[in-house]
Amino acid sequence: MLPYEILLNIFFSCKNLANKDILSKSDPMIELYMNDTFIGRTEKVKNNLNPSFSTPIKVTYNFEKLQNLTIKIIDVDNDNNNTGDNLGNVKTTLGELVSQEPGTAFTLPVNDGKGTISMTYEEIIPSIRKTLTSDYVALGNGLVTQEVKKGSSYKIVVDKFIINAKGIDLEKKDLFGKSDPYYYIYRLIGGNKILIYKSEIIKSNLNPIWKTTEIYTENLDTNCFSQGQKYWIEVYDYDKYGSDDLIGEVELEDLFYEISPDGQEFRGELTDKSRKNKYKKRGEIVLNITHTVNIKEETVNSYKVISNYTFAKNLKAYPNLQSTVSFIDAMKMGMKLNVICAVDYTSSNGSMHDVVAHTMNPYQTALSAVGQVLEPYDHDKKFSFLGYGGHKNGEFPPYFTVGETEQVDGGIQGILETYARTRDMIKMGDMGTAKGGDMDWRANNGKYYCDDFYQIINAISDKAENDMMTKFPPGSHQLPSDYYIIFFVIDGDGFDMDGTIRALVRASSLPVSIVLIGVGDGSFANLSKFDADGMPLTVDEVSTIRDIVQFVKFNECKTDGTVDMIKLAAEVLAEIPTQVETFIGLYGCNIVNNV
Repeated sequence: MLPYEILLNIFFSCKNLANKDILSKSDPMIELYMNDTFIGRTEKVKNNLNPSFSTPIKVTYNFEKLQNLTIKIIDVDNDNNNTGDNLGNVKTTLGELVSQEPGTAFTLPVNDGKGTISMTYEEIIPSIRKTLTSDYVALGNGLVTQEVKKGSSYKIVVDKFIINAKGIDLEKKDLFGKSDPYYYIYRLIGGNKILIYKSEIIKSNLNPIWKTTEIYTENLDTNCFSQGQKYWIEVYDYDKYGSDDLIGEVELEDLFYEISPDGQEFRGELTDKSRKNKYKKRGEIVLNITHTVNIKEETVNSYKVISNYTFAKNLKAYPNLQSTVSFIDAMKMGMKLNVICAVDYTSSNGSMHDVVAHTMNPYQTALSAVGQVLEPYDHDKKFSFLGYGGHKNGEFPPYFTVGETEQVDGGIQGILETYARTRDMIKMGDMGTAKGGDMDWRANNGKYYCDDFYQIINAISDKAENDMMTKFPPGSHQLPSDYYIIFFVIDGDGFDMDGTIRALVRASSLPVSIVLIGVGDGSFANLSKFDADGMPLTVDEVSTIRDIVQFVKFNECKTDGTVDMIKLAAEVLAEIPTQVETFIGLYGCNIVNNV
């Protein structure tokens, strides 16, 4: 979840409103209701049929909820209770407003009146977001994680700086012993210090030699390689029972600029300007820094995922990838959300796929609950609709289009109609092996059981990867033009754990989020593992770099036997804004993409 709530200010203006006053023009005011609850009102603008209201109305934005808006326009006759003649109204959703084309107002015709109303919005930026920084930013030209085929070769590049540091004649800070020194290296940017490295503590030593450390270039900002970049070195004395004492500090320059394999020495005299004798020498620190680049080529003997960055290997916890560019910023900068629906047609579903008039089966309910929330964000209201685990047209592929084409017009209603219309055309599959596609190299030992769904993840990842490499390549810091949300409605549990985790590891470094809704009475032991909130998933020694999966059991969203569709959607969609922001943070996306 986001570490803050999203608050928006909505601004309103109108044109060509109806005139309800005889001797003058209308005095319009806006009232805003969300899901029939009063939220706020603007000021009254006197004698004006084309008002621009200066008072915004503040709302709390929840991506995971369908937030219906009703905008009422009132010609105020009584200032005491803000009542008057009705000039019309407009109905829309907050999602439709947020997903508008960047730089354009959201304009709609006024119902039960005349004229138009236009809306714009801005995010109220909390102070906490101004301080968010990513632990890691992928600065190179390669994806953080990627797949490689059996028999293919790839290059492993190890580009690193090696630092050997020592202190000379450090100041004695302990009354009954010597100092226990350690040091920090910070990069200076503006008035801020960005931590690069903290050393270990050397006990009771005024001439410490700290252990050799390696800093990989992938973990350094590109400014570190520029001439003139300044750094701040602080040396402290560790105290077991109190606060650590500053021994001294010094500013150095160009620590990582054009360093050769032969290395370069940097020396600095330590001072403490907070003390009375602020220019007194408190010792000296010496950094010997070398730069090495090793490239080797490796041929793989089986399909696997690799990482081009060491920070994505064998993770025990997800890194902080938050950035100052928010989900709302991304939407305003033109990022589009693409929705992909995927349905399980395996025979274990039994009657859950039965289509009965005037009622909804679990698949229809789940598709409707999630789809109606996502629909306002899909820019062309065309959802991709895929199925797996079933036979279509006499074939048993790893996945297939449910309708005649992958994309279905008409948003979620089009999906529901296509699902019902094609139900008898798709034969539910048993536990046999699906055939075709790229099973010969992506599946585990060439076997792909119909309960497995990761080939759909790989298919969407193929699109997302192609987008990245052609439209907003890694290292360009451009915002993705398209972000993909795949939501599965599943009865099975997935059998090929390694195959699924490989697909998730790969997708975690792409603009992709995944929603899993488990229908039926199964335990979903494997599906619940894929929703790895606390511990990254790892295979081939490479980990999911972002938490991109949200899983919920359909039956746990029932109240008195009836599915709570609002709760179901909220459970599986609440983390989408965070997932978008962590992708932005991972690649440092802060440039508008005009592709």
